[in-house]
Order: sequence, then structure tokens, then C-alpha cells
Amino acid sequence: MLGNKIRNLRLKHNMTQNQLGHTLCVSASTIGMYEQGRRYPLIPTLIKIAQCFNVSFDYLLSEDEPCSTLKDAMDSIEYKLSGKNAPIVNGQRLSQEDLQALLEDMRMYGEYQLEKKVQKT
Repeated sequence: MLGNKIRNLRLKHNMTQNQLGHTLCVSASTIGMYEQGRRYPLIPTLIKIAQCFNVSFDYLLSEDEPCSTLKDAMDSIEYKLSGKNAPIVNGQRLSQEDLQALLEDMRMYGEYQLEKKVQKT
């Protein structure tokens, strides 16, 4: 997973393994091993990778992939908040009905933010 993220970020930024290696002060073969999952970067190197690609340290280590649409994002949130993972409010898990209402509010807010962004351009 981490290796795929490093490779995808490197390719998205049109960098070769050699260029990324130079930026991180490691060899191109080390970058290749990171990408193949045969070797894992140390924390200082992970921080440099995050800074290089302007992503969070958490993003690099999370299993989540970025969502391409608002619907995908909301589906992902809904899945993560369902069942045993439902948020606890005042000591009780949100009911399915309350969770659906919360998700609908989030969906409407996301659509509003997208509309604002489109109007700016």
C-alpha cells in the first residue's frame, strides 16, 4: 500500500526514481524497493516524502485512497461510520436514523462547498 502511494505520487509529479532518490538522499534502487514493498522508509524519510509531494504523513500511512467524487467520499464515510464504528454521542452510538441525517447534512455541505468552488473559477 505505501509503496503504491509512493509510486503513484512520484508518477503524478513526473519524477523518476532517480530524481526522487536525489531529493530524499537515497538511491534510485532504494526508491524501487520502497515502491515494491521490499523495504520501508524510516520516519525521517517518510516526512521528507510527505513534504516533497505536499501530502500528510497520515495520508502516506493510511489505507485510504483519495476519493474522486463527492459520492465516493460520502460512501466511504458512511461505510466507516456504520455498525460498530458509529460515533458515540453522550455515551450512546448514533442510531441508524441519526447517522443517515448526519450523512445527509454532510453531503449537502459538500455539495455547497463544491458549488462555491465552481463559482470562483
